Amino acid sequence: GGHANMGQLPDPELFRQPPQRRWENPMIAAVGTYAIRITWDDGHEAGIYTWKRLRATCPCAECTTQTASE
Repeated sequence: GGHANMGQLPDPELFRQPPQRRWENPMIAAVGTYAIRITWDDGHEAGIYTWKRLRATCPCAECTTQTASE
């Protein structure tokens, strides 16, 4: 974690592991037209998730193919 790792994408295998806990009712708000901010049920809301970054970290075949072609 930390600021030194902020520009790096997470390991895609992370998304194939079972979650450590279940998140209940996160609140999702648009940040302009380029991102979202998530407020988790524990009150944590740090971070803005851009559509580009979300697509780049998505493990599905459609997103993986699209990201590879960019």
